[in-house]
Amino acid sequence: MRTMNQYLGSYAKKGITDMLVIPNRGRVLAVMLALALAGGLLTLALLAKPTQAQSQGAVVEEFPVDFTLDANECAGEEIQVTGTLRTVNHFTDLGDGTYHINSHFNLAGVKGTGLTTGATYVVPASGAAVENRVQSGDIVTGTVDINLVVGKGKIPNQVAFARVHFILTPEGEVKMENIQFHFHCQQEPVS
Repeated sequence: MRTMNQYLGSYAKKGITDMLVIPNRGRVLAVMLALALAGGLLTLALLAKPTQAQSQGAVVEEFPVDFTLDANECAGEEIQVTGTLRTVNHFTDLGDGTYHINSHFNLAGVKGTGLTTGATYVVPASGAAVENRVQSGDIVTGTVDINLVVGKGKIPNQVAFARVHFILTPEGEVKMENIQFHFHCQQEPVS
């Protein structure tokens, strides 16, 4: 059984940026890498199979994050991001070989420091994922992620939105996929 993160990892190896017409591939790759980090941590949290007593409850976990975000397109620099990734995962084993997972993550108190200017940024992000294994053995998954990079003063703000929906067969083959990505810089880039 492949998880969402395993699927996205294999999809990235196929060259998602080669299949999409994206004028700023570096920026998109940086955002997707940040999403992959969050997804990887989320997957680690989901890999621990809950006991029967825990199967109907939510598990809340926190992980430190520390990574560099390429915000050159909007803020004119790379940003060192630090803080906490908080996840809430709910796993339900339906008892007939199927299951339901509902997960939410957010970056709590995450701050950024510009590596060129030393400017301060706030980097809130939130996302949700739902995964269902259905009677046919297919795994139906959908995610929505919203990421912001908010600069102080006249520094431009960056908004990224990603939505991914896919169905995997029991053999791990992609049966259906839909990927949408939107990026917006709210002010003129810093020169």
